[in-house]
Amino acid sequence: MTRPAKLKDFFHNKSISQHPRYQYQYSRIRISNRNRNPMDQIYKTVEEKRKYERTTAKDPKLATIEQAWYDTTMSPVQDLFGCPDFLQCIHTYYSISTGELEILQNKKPPRGDIVAEHDTMCSRGSEDSTHWLSKAKGQPRFFDPYDEFQYPGTNQWCQINSLMNVCVEDRPLSTKPKLEKYYEYNLQVIEFIQTVFENANLQPVINAFWEKLDLPGTPKKCLHELLRHPNRSFNVVTI
Repeated sequence: MTRPAKLKDFFHNKSISQHPRYQYQYSRIRISNRNRNPMDQIYKTVEEKRKYERTTAKDPKLATIEQAWYDTTMSPVQDLFGCPDFLQCIHTYYSISTGELEILQNKKPPRGDIVAEHDTMCSRGSEDSTHWLSKAKGQPRFFDPYDEFQYPGTNQWCQINSLMNVCVEDRPLSTKPKLEKYYEYNLQVIEFIQTVFENANLQPVINAFWEKLDLPGTPKKCLHELLRHPNRSFNVVTI
């Protein structure tokens, strides 16, 4: 199997101007408020987002639609990328550094002030709620998605954000204010998923794990929904 260009080349291809600082511009996913569905809006403040959450909780129809979308679109992708064996496969294919990926499950991460000799991912929490950290080779501290890329305390894309830490060089930081930056980081994750899912060499692996984990729907259908409604995968999580 021919090893592809690293995922940093994906970020540097069309989506980013290369000088003087990478500015992420979405070429395949459009982020807007044109769709009037409240699930698809960009909420600019925490209060606006929480107002949407309260409204949804009081509206059985909207709550059912939101839960169904999560169960059939977002949750299967979370479960796939939360599978250690699948993470190993993706790391082998896209890792920045050479060497294996060490995965520590439900264990306290090692001391954070020791420079990593190899890539490491660490999950913490219960079976129902697990948070992922990672440390790329050469990093002195564990990368925690909550520090920048994911709203603190949410159950969203921590496993993928942590995987991106060891597979993506020079991930661009958002310049958007407050809550809006999380919609931008959410889009970066979706484009990462798209890159993985549309890789012809990886599709047999993805399909095999999908069947092994008995996930609903198909990878293609989940990706289609994530691309069609990118804001939903942030709006369905409670902040």
